Amino acid sequence: MTSGTRPWPSKGTDPAEFALRELAGPTYRKPENWSLVPRGVTPLKVIRQSRRVVVDYPQDFVAKFPPGSDVGYLTVQSIVATLTSIEGVTEVEFQIEGSPVRSLGQVDVTPPVSLDRTVLSQR
Repeated sequence: MTSGTRPWPSKGTDPAEFALRELAGPTYRKPENWSLVPRGVTPLKVIRQSRRVVVDYPQDFVAKFPPGSDVGYLTVQSIVATLTSIEGVTEVEFQIEGSPVRSLGQVDVTPPVSLDRTVLSQR
């Protein structure tokens, strides 16, 4: 989903939080990069619980979540793919302002959400 080399977080920065901020940041709006994650909407908090990462987004994430089941599913999977690329992470739980959610748009995100390898590009 990205092109080129990305900066790694500085010492003491949580890799999951850093990755999600980058995914929603302006650098992914360049022509050679793209992201389905709503621009500028970053998590309120990111909590690592063993193999699970809990991502707590603001209500704005729901308001800006892309319409349609296919694009929504790809958006969820882009977040899951980003987080499960971190060593030891195998699943993701989504929350909105501290409350667990069962769906984002038309997409079932009943925890835990795991990576769907069928949507990954083969390069």
